[in-house]
Amino acid sequence: MYWYDKPEDYQGEPELEFWDAVPTTWDDTKVLDGRPGQFISIVRHSGDDWYLGTITNNDARQLQISLSFLPKGKTFEAKIYEDDPTVGTRTKVAVKTMKVDASSVFNIRLAPSGGQAVRLRPL
Repeated sequence: MYWYDKPEDYQGEPELEFWDAVPTTWDDTKVLDGRPGQFISIVRHSGDDWYLGTITNNDARQLQISLSFLPKGKTFEAKIYEDDPTVGTRTKVAVKTMKVDASSVFNIRLAPSGGQAVRLRPL
């Protein structure tokens, strides 16, 4: 069961796969960037998988997040979950996938009161 809904309201939202994958224990947690009351970006890892989360306050904002925390010499699949008003689901969350490594930088556009979640898995 998911925290924001009742089971009978489930409509096949694709972003729920993120919640299915999130571990309950972590090997490490790092704050990458943030300002109290404004925004925060945190990365955690469990085993070889990494989870990056960024949220903002009521203000839209653009951020650049370096993936330099990833192990050098490895390529990862980044599955990105982000607000997108053009998506046809009721939750308006877009899901996209890309290849990244420790030299990659995410250019994030956050909607007011929005956020982004990323699951990074080694290829």
